[in-house]
Amino acid sequence: MSDSEDFSEISSTSEEGDRLRSLLSLCPRYVVVPPNPPDGIAFALTGNAQIWDHLTDLHSGISNCKPGIWKAEVKLVEGAEFGNCDTEACLRWVADLDEETELDFSISLDEWQGWDQMLKDRFDDSVVEWDEGIAWKHAGTYYDDGGLFNVISMAYLTREAAHMVIEGRDHEELEMDDDEYSGYLEHVTLNDSPIDEEDSLRNAGFTFGGLHFGQDSIGGPPGLAVAEKDGQVVAIKLFMDHDELDEGTPFDSQPGKVVF
Repeated sequence: MSDSEDFSEISSTSEEGDRLRSLLSLCPRYVVVPPNPPDGIAFALTGNAQIWDHLTDLHSGISNCKPGIWKAEVKLVEGAEFGNCDTEACLRWVADLDEETELDFSISLDEWQGWDQMLKDRFDDSVVEWDEGIAWKHAGTYYDDGGLFNVISMAYLTREAAHMVIEGRDHEELEMDDDEYSGYLEHVTLNDSPIDEEDSLRNAGFTFGGLHFGQDSIGGPPGLAVAEKDGQVVAIKLFMDHDELDEGTPFDSQPGKVVF
């Protein structure tokens, strides 16, 4: 299924059923980052999570990110050695939040797809001259023995967001209990609910609200780099190498430079 294909095949049975599974399958490529994220954390760095503490206490996050719409991109690096930074994954800011770009998580599945497609039409093929004034720096590495590493906007991981995603209505209409919230976090952070093999391949590397990277106990954990402009983080890069990089490794010395 292509990114722009009609969503009706997915949504036809889901308005009365599993909205979450359909949105995980749609896996929007554009992500909302709020002006005032929980605990100041804009993007959670997490493996599989079932409770809030998994997102904030046990693992770190990325703060001071520019609010707005961020674009998620994943692609193979042509000619790269397998396992040696052969995949580029990046989240980058592309637009402010306004009446056109703001996202209400309770809208219908088709409306959500239309919102994502509107942003694809605006930004997917555009040449964004954003390198000027950008400073990349190594932001450490991340390891979780669950086998999956996520970078997810905290806007998608609150109880309020979970309620609107699952129920398709404002969270004030009904409280979400801990079991429901636990199940929501587990599904989103595992990204394990593809409709079929084609859907799984289409969304490889993408997670609802961000990106994911596979890892295991043999290879090195994903490395992170962030780009800053005017004192705010405007992009996050993920890369994988056979071995873990030392914290002080200069960006120019890192393998597999990722430039978008």
